[in-house]
Amino acid sequence: MCISIMATVSLTASAAIAAGAADVVPFRTGDVFGKVSLLEGSAGKSGRCLWIEADRLYVAGRETLGVYDITASPSKPKLLGTLDGIANIRQVVVQDGIAYMTARANGLWIADCRNPEKPKLLGHYPSTANCTGVEIAGNICIIGGSKSGLEFVDVSDPRRPQFIRREFLEPVESQSVAYRDGLLFSGEWRGRCVSVWDVRDMKSPKRLSLAGLSSNGDGVWVDGKWLYASTGFSRQDKNPGAKPHPAARCQTGAGGLCRTAAA
Repeated sequence: MCISIMATVSLTASAAIAAGAADVVPFRTGDVFGKVSLLEGSAGKSGRCLWIEADRLYVAGRETLGVYDITASPSKPKLLGTLDGIANIRQVVVQDGIAYMTARANGLWIADCRNPEKPKLLGHYPSTANCTGVEIAGNICIIGGSKSGLEFVDVSDPRRPQFIRREFLEPVESQSVAYRDGLLFSGEWRGRCVSVWDVRDMKSPKRLSLAGLSSNGDGVWVDGKWLYASTGFSRQDKNPGAKPHPAARCQTGAGGLCRTAAA
């Protein structure tokens, strides 16, 4: 998979770390991102995904969730605590100190991080969706999966998550999901698009539109009126590194329709 380095600062930093670089090379003249520093702890060494809530940074590695304090210096996060033994974490989202982590065939893990020095496993949801994407909308956890599309789970009691509904996609494979104001955006790998859904009634979601991408749909994020969508490459793509695709951003309009523009 190839992720555009111009999507966000964190993606640029990840690419530089992977390459062993000492500095992040800015994409645009005049941009300054500073030095790359590795986080302490096992989560920092194997980090796959991250989330920031208030003054806490959450970093999930292959089998570890690390909680960091970024109050004093965001550029030098301080490790507060770790939770080990969570298999195959792919993405993490945190709400009110509760972390929700997708883990492909291992389903959804839920951890209580309200005491950051001693995070503990709170619940588990054994989905068959091959869970990758994850988002929280109130008491509903939305999972994007490569086998069963979108899955809606009631987490009002995070110790006992309950199935609500599954929405199959064609072709099936949701890599990431983002929710804002009754709309759900799903980055779809094989579909090479972002699908937009009306989920004000999560028991009866309705697809509104599709925004085509130049390659396989991957990560999605919403900031104000802009939707940012990163793309990846399948093994069938020829020489994907020769012409890396930039992240796309889509402006949402009436009825959830999108128009794409260069990032």
